[in-house]
Amino acid sequence: MRQSFHTKNAYTAPILKAFESLPHIYPIYQQKYEVLSFGEVCVHGLPHINDPLRQADEIAHIQPTEGKKNILMLHTSLGTNYYMSEELGIEFFPSASYPLLDTFDYIALGHWHNYQQLKGFRNACYSGSTERLSESEISSEKGYCTLQLTPQGISTPTFHAIPTRTWHKWHIGNCHEKSVTEIRNELLHLRDTHLCQQAIISLHLSDLKTEQRYDLAHAKVKEIFEEALVVNLRSENRHEAHFFSNLPTQQLENLETLFESFLLSKNISGSEQLLQKARSYFEEE
Repeated sequence: MRQSFHTKNAYTAPILKAFESLPHIYPIYQQKYEVLSFGEVCVHGLPHINDPLRQADEIAHIQPTEGKKNILMLHTSLGTNYYMSEELGIEFFPSASYPLLDTFDYIALGHWHNYQQLKGFRNACYSGSTERLSESEISSEKGYCTLQLTPQGISTPTFHAIPTRTWHKWHIGNCHEKSVTEIRNELLHLRDTHLCQQAIISLHLSDLKTEQRYDLAHAKVKEIFEEALVVNLRSENRHEAHFFSNLPTQQLENLETLFESFLLSKNISGSEQLLQKARSYFEEE
């Protein structure tokens, strides 16, 4: 079956548009400031905006509604502690506009994936994501926040932790000093002593010898953890010069196997044809 993939452009609809067909769901995604009214509460939404000049213009329109309890929802970073790794220090919400935030009863923040109440603001909080999205969040609780409407305004949020998918992060080092069987036994022990059903597993095998990579390729490791949802395997070869200088002589005898392992480790295009040609030379020796 052939699949086609379409890049985002000015003529494709954002995926959040699909939520408009659901009752009681009000997506704010069109890169502009919007206000929704629900009885005594007004929700002000500023989604992520790609163009800094347009974002500055939309921020200038933000203002609480008189006589209402006002919630401002922002998909942005507030302060350097809440940058994402890919942003390289870009501050999405300008600090010059921080006084505006204290005119709202509550600031509901998105973008940072962990729950965090912010100091220095009247009432601002990142509720965080409901699933772990990277290895850096393995030890973080996930959940949601609730608020109470009071005569004085809106309470500080209460965080409610929820069960989340198990995520294991394991490292097996000095693989060059072990046989493939020994490494597999370590993996089997990890599988049998931890909950792996529908889990996410991040596995790092370091200092692998070249000829070990075939028997410890991703597909074969995934067979060990067949009940896991995802297995993220990162394998790391020893430096090749160091590898060959320390390789026992008897392991150099089967050059065909060694060459095959090398091709597999490098993921070279057309490696099967190259291997077929190499085999003809090995047979001549």
